[in-house]
Amino acid sequence: MGSVLRDLGVFVTFRAISGLPFTRLENTGQGQTAPFVRFGLTAQKVEPINSSRMPWTRYLDLRLNKGIRTGRFDWTLFADVRNLFNFKNVVQLFAETGDVHNPDNRKKQLDTEQNLLVTEASNNGAYRASDHAVILNGTGGASGCSAWTGDAGPVNCVMLQRTEARWGNGDGIFTAAEQTATLNAWYDSFNGVQRFYGSPRQIRIGAELSF
Repeated sequence: MGSVLRDLGVFVTFRAISGLPFTRLENTGQGQTAPFVRFGLTAQKVEPINSSRMPWTRYLDLRLNKGIRTGRFDWTLFADVRNLFNFKNVVQLFAETGDVHNPDNRKKQLDTEQNLLVTEASNNGAYRASDHAVILNGTGGASGCSAWTGDAGPVNCVMLQRTEARWGNGDGIFTAAEQTATLNAWYDSFNGVQRFYGSPRQIRIGAELSF
């Protein structure tokens, strides 16, 4: 046991940090995030300034060092673990809800993108009002990508085809369900819960050589 523990170093760091104060806002779907909140012309507060507070954050980090000598070389093996217990720390949240979710903000952003898609598809004769599908394969009277007009012209149509293939069945008909799946994935890539949490557990293992 003595030889195993020789030249062994154990370093433990624990941090607990109280949350910063912030001011809750009226939920208009704008999507402002705490703790850095702006109100006045851009939003209306619903409570006295700095009446709410972010959650506490906790971190426990561990580093193990083990020295080993082999011939003329001194090795230091190490394992560095950050957030050992994988605490889920909230570092941002929506000031309008006091939570990491804001359904009104999701709906507002998705409705805007949906309306842009409908407008562009309608201008190109590719929107089917009966089921809200966008026809991208040139069937049903749609002109197809070669004659597509808009800011990027046919490029937009090709990108929509690839999007439909990624989130749908690849038949070139961008159904309402496929549009919803696509737009939700787009929203989550920017405003999903991963944006609001601190780093999860991270482990680094390595060796240092001295000679």
